[in-house]
Amino acid sequence: MNRPTHRRGVPFRTAAAATFACAALGLGACSSDESLRSTSTSTVREPAGAERTTTTVATAPNGRPYAALPEGFLAGVNVPWNEFGQDAGCGKFDQAWFDRTFADIAEQGVTSVRYWLHASGGCTPSFAADGTPTGLPPTAIPEATAILDAAERNGLSVLLVLFSHDIGATNSTFPFGHHTDMVTTPAKRQAYLDLALTPLVQALDAHPALLAWETINEPELIAEGVGSDRDRAVVPKADLQAFAGSIAATIHRNGTKPVTLGAMSAEFISSANEPVDQQWWTDAALSAATGDTDAYLDFYQVHFYDYQGTTSPFDIDLTQPEFAQGKPVVVGEFPFDVKRGLGDAIAALRDMGYRGTYPWAVNDECCGEWKTARSAIAERYAE
Repeated sequence: MNRPTHRRGVPFRTAAAATFACAALGLGACSSDESLRSTSTSTVREPAGAERTTTTVATAPNGRPYAALPEGFLAGVNVPWNEFGQDAGCGKFDQAWFDRTFADIAEQGVTSVRYWLHASGGCTPSFAADGTPTGLPPTAIPEATAILDAAERNGLSVLLVLFSHDIGATNSTFPFGHHTDMVTTPAKRQAYLDLALTPLVQALDAHPALLAWETINEPELIAEGVGSDRDRAVVPKADLQAFAGSIAATIHRNGTKPVTLGAMSAEFISSANEPVDQQWWTDAALSAATGDTDAYLDFYQVHFYDYQGTTSPFDIDLTQPEFAQGKPVVVGEFPFDVKRGLGDAIAALRDMGYRGTYPWAVNDECCGEWKTARSAIAERYAE
Protein backbone atom coordinates (compact mmCIF):
# COMPACT_ATOMS: atom_id res chain seq x y z
CA MET A 1 0.00 0.00 0.00
CA ASN A 2 1.21 3.48 -0.80
CA ARG A 3 0.13 5.68 2.09
CA PRO A 4 1.59 8.95 3.38
CA THR A 5 3.40 8.42 6.65
CA HIS A 6 2.60 11.86 8.03
CA ARG A 7 -1.18 11.59 8.06
CA ARG A 8 -1.83 11.41 11.83
CA GLY A 9 1.62 11.12 13.34
CA VAL A 10 1.74 14.44 15.18
CA PRO A 11 -0.78 17.05 16.29
CA PHE A 12 -1.86 19.24 13.39
CA ARG A 13 -2.60 22.39 15.31
CA THR A 14 -0.38 25.43 15.37
CA ALA A 15 -0.19 27.86 18.25
CA ALA A 16 -2.17 30.26 16.09
CA ALA A 17 -4.82 27.62 15.59
CA ALA A 18 -5.11 26.97 19.31
CA THR A 19 -5.51 30.69 19.95
CA PHE A 20 -8.10 30.90 17.20
CA ALA A 21 -10.03 27.98 18.64
CA CYS A 22 -10.27 29.48 22.09
CA ALA A 23 -11.29 32.87 20.73
CA ALA A 24 -13.83 31.47 18.31
CA LEU A 25 -16.09 29.61 20.71
CA GLY A 26 -18.31 32.43 21.87
CA LEU A 27 -21.85 31.40 22.59
CA GLY A 28 -23.48 34.58 21.35
CA ALA A 29 -26.61 34.79 19.24
CA CYS A 30 -26.58 33.28 15.76
CA SER A 31 -25.92 35.67 12.97
CA SER A 32 -25.24 35.76 9.24
CA ASP A 33 -27.61 33.10 7.90
CA GLU A 34 -31.03 34.43 8.83
CA SER A 35 -31.50 36.35 5.58
CA LEU A 36 -30.70 33.27 3.50
CA ARG A 37 -32.98 30.62 4.90
CA SER A 38 -36.32 29.88 6.44
CA THR A 39 -36.76 27.65 9.45
CA SER A 40 -39.09 25.03 10.80
CA THR A 41 -39.22 23.04 14.00
CA SER A 42 -38.60 19.38 14.64
CA THR A 43 -38.61 17.14 17.67
CA VAL A 44 -35.33 15.53 18.72
CA ARG A 45 -35.34 12.69 21.22
CA GLU A 46 -32.97 13.00 24.16
CA PRO A 47 -31.06 9.91 25.33
CA ALA A 48 -33.21 9.55 28.44
CA GLY A 49 -36.39 9.60 26.39
CA ALA A 50 -37.41 13.20 26.96
CA GLU A 51 -38.12 15.31 23.90
CA ARG A 52 -36.90 18.76 22.99
CA THR A 53 -38.04 21.03 20.18
CA THR A 54 -35.31 22.72 18.19
CA THR A 55 -35.22 25.23 15.37
CA THR A 56 -34.01 23.54 12.20
CA VAL A 57 -33.02 24.70 8.76
CA ALA A 58 -35.67 23.97 6.14
CA THR A 59 -34.68 25.82 2.99
CA ALA A 60 -31.31 26.33 1.33
CA PRO A 61 -30.15 29.73 0.02
CA ASN A 62 -31.39 28.82 -3.47
CA GLY A 63 -34.91 28.30 -2.11
CA ARG A 64 -34.87 24.52 -2.45
CA PRO A 65 -34.97 22.00 0.40
CA TYR A 66 -31.65 20.70 1.66
CA ALA A 67 -30.78 17.22 0.41
CA ALA A 68 -31.53 14.87 3.30
CA LEU A 69 -29.49 12.10 4.83
CA PRO A 70 -31.30 8.77 5.11
CA GLU A 71 -33.18 8.04 8.30
CA GLY A 72 -31.31 6.37 11.10
CA PHE A 73 -27.81 6.45 12.51
CA LEU A 74 -24.85 6.18 10.14
CA ALA A 75 -22.74 3.40 11.66
CA GLY A 76 -19.58 4.33 9.83
CA VAL A 77 -15.83 3.89 9.70
CA ASN A 78 -13.05 5.48 7.65
CA VAL A 79 -11.65 3.38 4.81
CA PRO A 80 -9.88 6.33 3.21
CA TRP A 81 -7.76 4.53 0.61
CA ASN A 82 -5.92 1.46 -0.45
CA GLU A 83 -3.38 3.40 -2.53
CA PHE A 84 -3.50 7.01 -1.28
CA GLY A 85 -5.40 9.06 -3.87
CA GLN A 86 -4.52 6.55 -6.59
CA ASP A 87 -7.20 3.87 -6.38
CA ALA A 88 -9.23 5.06 -9.37
CA GLY A 89 -7.70 6.12 -12.68
CA CYS A 90 -4.03 5.41 -11.93
CA GLY A 91 -3.50 1.78 -12.88
CA LYS A 92 -3.50 0.70 -9.22
CA PHE A 93 -7.13 -0.31 -8.74
CA ASP A 94 -7.45 -3.50 -6.68
CA GLN A 95 -10.95 -4.94 -6.84
CA ALA A 96 -10.10 -7.82 -4.52
CA TRP A 97 -8.87 -5.45 -1.81
CA PHE A 98 -12.12 -3.47 -1.80
CA ASP A 99 -14.25 -6.63 -1.86
CA ARG A 100 -12.31 -8.14 1.04
CA THR A 101 -12.13 -4.96 3.13
CA PHE A 102 -15.77 -3.99 2.66
CA ALA A 103 -16.94 -7.53 3.50
CA ASP A 104 -14.88 -7.50 6.70
CA ILE A 105 -16.21 -4.20 8.01
CA ALA A 106 -19.80 -5.05 7.06
CA GLU A 107 -19.51 -8.15 9.25
CA GLN A 108 -18.86 -5.83 12.21
CA GLY A 109 -22.16 -4.00 11.73
CA VAL A 110 -20.72 -1.05 9.81
CA THR A 111 -23.21 0.41 7.33
CA SER A 112 -21.26 3.32 5.86
CA VAL A 113 -17.66 4.14 4.88
CA ARG A 114 -15.83 7.40 4.34
CA TYR A 115 -13.55 7.07 1.32
CA TRP A 116 -11.15 9.56 -0.35
CA LEU A 117 -11.03 9.89 -4.15
CA HIS A 118 -8.75 12.72 -5.38
CA ALA A 119 -7.08 13.26 -1.98
CA SER A 120 -3.95 15.29 -2.84
CA GLY A 121 -4.59 15.42 -6.58
CA GLY A 122 -1.60 13.18 -7.20
CA CYS A 123 -3.49 11.14 -9.78
CA THR A 124 -6.89 12.68 -10.35
CA PRO A 125 -7.85 15.04 -11.79
CA SER A 126 -5.41 15.23 -14.70
CA PHE A 127 -3.36 18.43 -14.92
CA ALA A 128 -1.61 20.36 -17.68
CA ALA A 129 1.99 21.40 -17.17
CA ASP A 130 0.88 24.76 -15.76
CA GLY A 131 -1.37 23.12 -13.15
CA THR A 132 -4.68 23.63 -14.97
CA PRO A 133 -7.04 20.64 -14.58
CA THR A 134 -7.78 18.98 -17.92
CA GLY A 135 -10.26 16.29 -16.92
CA LEU A 136 -10.07 12.76 -15.54
CA PRO A 137 -8.01 9.75 -16.62
CA PRO A 138 -10.09 7.36 -18.78
CA THR A 139 -10.38 4.69 -16.08
CA ALA A 140 -11.20 7.04 -13.17
CA ILE A 141 -14.99 6.93 -13.43
CA PRO A 142 -15.25 3.17 -14.20
CA GLU A 143 -12.98 2.31 -11.26
CA ALA A 144 -14.73 4.74 -8.90
CA THR A 145 -17.98 3.10 -9.95
CA ALA A 146 -16.50 -0.31 -9.17
CA ILE A 147 -15.65 0.89 -5.66
CA LEU A 148 -19.25 1.97 -5.17
CA ASP A 149 -20.43 -1.34 -6.61
CA ALA A 150 -18.30 -3.22 -4.06
CA ALA A 151 -19.83 -1.14 -1.28
CA GLU A 152 -23.34 -1.84 -2.53
CA ARG A 153 -22.70 -5.59 -2.64
CA ASN A 154 -21.81 -5.42 1.05
CA GLY A 155 -24.70 -3.22 2.11
CA LEU A 156 -22.52 -0.13 2.64
CA SER A 157 -23.09 3.49 1.75
CA VAL A 158 -20.15 5.72 0.81
CA LEU A 159 -19.36 9.24 1.97
CA LEU A 160 -17.14 10.17 -0.98
CA VAL A 161 -14.39 12.66 -0.15
CA LEU A 162 -13.02 14.58 -3.12
CA PHE A 163 -9.94 16.50 -1.91
CA SER A 164 -7.91 16.77 1.27
CA HIS A 165 -5.66 19.49 2.67
CA ASP A 166 -2.85 17.37 1.17
CA ILE A 167 -3.33 19.27 -2.11
CA GLY A 168 -1.17 21.92 -0.41
CA ALA A 169 1.77 19.62 0.36
CA THR A 170 5.11 21.22 -0.49
CA ASN A 171 7.68 18.97 1.18
CA SER A 172 9.86 16.90 -1.13
CA THR A 173 9.28 13.69 0.84
CA PHE A 174 5.56 13.72 0.03
CA PRO A 175 5.25 13.04 -3.71
CA PHE A 176 1.77 14.42 -4.14
CA GLY A 177 -0.01 17.73 -3.64
CA HIS A 178 1.38 21.00 -4.98
CA HIS A 179 -2.03 22.02 -6.31
CA THR A 180 -3.08 25.03 -4.26
CA ASP A 181 -3.10 27.11 -7.44
CA MET A 182 -6.31 25.25 -8.25
CA VAL A 183 -7.71 26.71 -5.04
CA THR A 184 -6.46 30.26 -5.50
CA THR A 185 -6.76 30.75 -9.29
CA PRO A 186 -10.38 31.14 -10.48
CA ALA A 187 -9.68 29.91 -14.03
CA LYS A 188 -8.00 26.72 -12.78
CA ARG A 189 -10.76 26.18 -10.25
CA GLN A 190 -13.37 26.52 -12.99
CA ALA A 191 -11.49 24.08 -15.20
CA TYR A 192 -11.74 21.46 -12.47
CA LEU A 193 -15.45 22.12 -12.04
CA ASP A 194 -16.20 21.92 -15.76
CA LEU A 195 -13.83 19.21 -16.96
CA ALA A 196 -13.54 16.85 -13.98
CA LEU A 197 -16.19 17.40 -11.33
CA THR A 198 -19.23 17.82 -13.58
CA PRO A 199 -18.72 14.52 -15.46
CA LEU A 200 -17.86 12.79 -12.18
CA VAL A 201 -21.08 13.91 -10.51
CA GLN A 202 -23.16 13.11 -13.57
CA ALA A 203 -21.71 9.60 -13.60
CA LEU A 204 -21.76 8.74 -9.88
CA ASP A 205 -24.45 10.77 -8.14
CA ALA A 206 -27.31 8.36 -8.89
CA HIS A 207 -25.38 5.31 -7.69
CA PRO A 208 -27.37 3.60 -4.91
CA ALA A 209 -24.29 3.28 -2.68
CA LEU A 210 -23.35 6.95 -2.82
CA LEU A 211 -24.46 8.52 0.45
CA ALA A 212 -23.05 12.03 0.01
CA TRP A 213 -20.21 14.13 -1.38
CA GLU A 214 -17.49 15.74 0.73
CA THR A 215 -15.84 18.74 -0.93
CA ILE A 216 -12.55 18.67 0.99
CA ASN A 217 -11.10 17.14 4.13
CA GLU A 218 -9.82 19.55 6.80
CA PRO A 219 -9.13 22.53 4.52
CA GLU A 220 -8.37 24.68 7.55
CA LEU A 221 -4.94 23.03 7.69
CA ILE A 222 -3.79 25.02 4.66
CA ALA A 223 -5.46 28.26 5.75
CA GLU A 224 -3.53 31.34 6.77
CA GLY A 225 -3.14 31.47 10.55
CA VAL A 226 -4.18 27.86 11.14
CA GLY A 227 -1.91 25.39 9.38
CA SER A 228 1.14 27.50 8.66
CA ASP A 229 3.70 25.50 10.65
CA ARG A 230 3.44 22.37 8.50
CA ASP A 231 4.91 21.47 5.13
CA ARG A 232 1.95 22.99 3.38
CA ALA A 233 1.27 25.93 1.16
CA VAL A 234 -0.82 28.52 2.98
CA VAL A 235 -3.79 30.12 1.25
CA PRO A 236 -6.34 32.75 2.25
CA LYS A 237 -9.47 31.55 3.95
CA ALA A 238 -11.58 33.32 1.30
CA ASP A 239 -10.03 31.18 -1.43
CA LEU A 240 -10.77 28.00 0.51
CA GLN A 241 -14.36 29.12 0.96
CA ALA A 242 -14.65 29.87 -2.76
CA PHE A 243 -13.11 26.49 -3.64
CA ALA A 244 -15.34 24.46 -1.32
CA GLY A 245 -18.40 26.55 -2.15
CA SER A 246 -17.96 26.25 -5.91
CA ILE A 247 -17.57 22.48 -5.63
CA ALA A 248 -20.77 22.32 -3.57
CA ALA A 249 -22.61 24.49 -6.08
CA THR A 250 -21.50 22.33 -9.01
CA ILE A 251 -22.66 19.19 -7.23
CA HIS A 252 -26.02 20.75 -6.41
CA ARG A 253 -26.53 21.70 -10.06
CA ASN A 254 -25.60 18.28 -11.41
CA GLY A 255 -26.79 15.86 -8.73
CA THR A 256 -29.22 15.29 -5.90
CA LYS A 257 -27.11 13.79 -3.10
CA PRO A 258 -26.17 15.79 0.02
CA VAL A 259 -22.92 17.76 0.23
CA THR A 260 -20.69 18.27 3.26
CA LEU A 261 -17.15 19.29 4.23
CA GLY A 262 -14.76 17.69 6.73
CA ALA A 263 -14.15 20.49 9.26
CA MET A 264 -11.08 19.77 11.37
CA SER A 265 -12.79 20.76 14.63
CA ALA A 266 -16.04 22.09 15.97
CA GLU A 267 -15.31 25.81 16.02
CA PHE A 268 -15.10 26.02 12.24
CA ILE A 269 -18.73 25.09 11.67
CA SER A 270 -20.31 26.98 14.53
CA SER A 271 -22.64 29.81 13.52
CA ALA A 272 -22.54 31.02 17.14
CA ASN A 273 -19.06 32.41 16.56
CA GLU A 274 -18.63 36.15 16.72
CA PRO A 275 -17.56 38.07 14.72
CA VAL A 276 -19.16 36.79 11.54
CA ASP A 277 -15.80 36.28 9.78
CA GLN A 278 -15.13 33.37 12.16
CA GLN A 279 -18.07 31.48 10.66
CA TRP A 280 -16.20 29.51 8.01
CA TRP A 281 -18.67 27.13 6.36
CA THR A 282 -22.16 28.54 6.96
CA ASP A 283 -24.55 29.14 4.08
CA ALA A 284 -23.86 32.86 4.23
CA ALA A 285 -20.08 32.40 4.16
CA LEU A 286 -20.07 30.08 1.15
CA SER A 287 -22.68 32.06 -0.77
CA ALA A 288 -20.74 35.28 -0.17
CA ALA A 289 -17.43 33.73 -1.22
CA THR A 290 -18.84 32.46 -4.50
CA GLY A 291 -21.72 34.79 -5.29
CA ASP A 292 -23.73 31.61 -5.82
CA THR A 293 -26.82 30.54 -3.89
CA ASP A 294 -26.13 26.89 -4.79
CA ALA A 295 -22.98 27.06 -2.64
CA TYR A 296 -23.96 25.52 0.69
CA LEU A 297 -23.59 22.36 2.76
CA ASP A 298 -26.57 20.09 3.31
CA PHE A 299 -25.18 18.72 6.56
CA TYR A 300 -22.15 19.42 8.70
CA GLN A 301 -19.26 17.16 9.58
CA VAL A 302 -16.72 17.64 12.37
CA HIS A 303 -13.49 15.84 13.35
CA PHE A 304 -11.73 15.56 16.68
CA TYR A 305 -8.59 14.07 18.21
CA ASP A 306 -7.72 14.07 21.89
CA TYR A 307 -5.00 16.72 21.55
CA GLN A 308 -7.60 19.26 20.43
CA GLY A 309 -8.65 20.06 23.97
CA THR A 310 -12.10 21.56 24.44
CA THR A 311 -13.15 21.84 20.78
CA SER A 312 -14.58 18.33 20.48
CA PRO A 313 -18.23 17.49 19.75
CA PHE A 314 -18.48 16.28 23.35
CA ASP A 315 -17.65 19.77 24.62
CA ILE A 316 -19.56 21.73 21.98
CA ASP A 317 -22.93 20.11 21.38
CA LEU A 318 -23.27 20.72 17.66
CA THR A 319 -26.72 19.18 17.61
CA GLN A 320 -27.96 22.43 19.16
CA PRO A 321 -29.24 25.01 16.62
CA GLU A 322 -27.10 27.86 17.95
CA PHE A 323 -24.06 25.97 16.70
CA ALA A 324 -25.03 24.23 13.45
CA GLN A 325 -28.24 26.06 12.48
CA GLY A 326 -30.16 22.86 13.14
CA LYS A 327 -28.51 20.98 10.28
CA PRO A 328 -27.61 17.31 10.84
CA VAL A 329 -24.05 16.81 12.09
CA VAL A 330 -21.87 13.75 11.49
CA VAL A 331 -18.62 13.07 13.35
CA GLY A 332 -16.41 12.19 10.40
CA GLU A 333 -13.12 11.42 12.18
CA PHE A 334 -11.99 10.48 15.67
CA PRO A 335 -9.35 7.92 16.59
CA PHE A 336 -9.86 4.25 17.31
CA ASP A 337 -7.71 4.81 20.40
CA VAL A 338 -9.74 7.76 21.72
CA LYS A 339 -9.04 8.24 25.43
CA ARG A 340 -12.61 7.79 26.59
CA GLY A 341 -12.82 4.43 24.82
CA LEU A 342 -14.10 3.77 21.33
CA GLY A 343 -17.33 2.07 22.33
CA ASP A 344 -18.19 4.75 24.89
CA ALA A 345 -17.40 7.51 22.39
CA ILE A 346 -19.70 6.06 19.74
CA ALA A 347 -22.51 5.57 22.25
CA ALA A 348 -22.17 9.07 23.68
CA LEU A 349 -22.16 10.77 20.29
CA ARG A 350 -25.15 8.75 19.14
CA ASP A 351 -27.07 9.56 22.31
CA MET A 352 -26.29 13.27 21.95
CA GLY A 353 -28.06 13.26 18.60
CA TYR A 354 -25.21 13.19 16.09
CA ARG A 355 -26.34 11.49 12.90
CA GLY A 356 -23.34 9.22 12.45
CA THR A 357 -19.80 8.33 13.50
CA TYR A 358 -16.81 7.45 11.32
CA PRO A 359 -13.80 6.54 13.51
CA TRP A 360 -10.30 6.63 11.93
CA ALA A 361 -9.23 4.32 10.26
CA VAL A 362 -9.31 0.75 8.98
CA ASN A 363 -5.98 0.97 7.12
CA ASP A 364 -3.99 3.67 8.90
CA GLU A 365 -2.36 2.56 12.15
CA CYS A 366 -1.61 6.06 13.42
CA CYS A 367 -4.52 6.08 15.86
CA GLY A 368 -5.20 2.55 16.91
CA GLU A 369 -5.56 -0.62 14.87
CA TRP A 370 -8.63 -2.04 13.17
CA LYS A 371 -7.94 -5.52 14.54
CA THR A 372 -8.38 -4.20 18.09
CA ALA A 373 -11.18 -1.76 17.26
CA ARG A 374 -13.40 -4.31 15.52
CA SER A 375 -15.00 -5.73 18.65
CA ALA A 376 -15.95 -2.34 20.12
CA ILE A 377 -17.41 -1.24 16.81
CA ALA A 378 -19.34 -4.47 16.37
CA GLU A 379 -20.76 -4.22 19.90
CA ARG A 380 -21.86 -0.60 19.59
CA TYR A 381 -23.20 -0.78 16.06
CA ALA A 382 -25.24 -3.86 16.95
CA GLU A 383 -27.23 -1.87 19.53
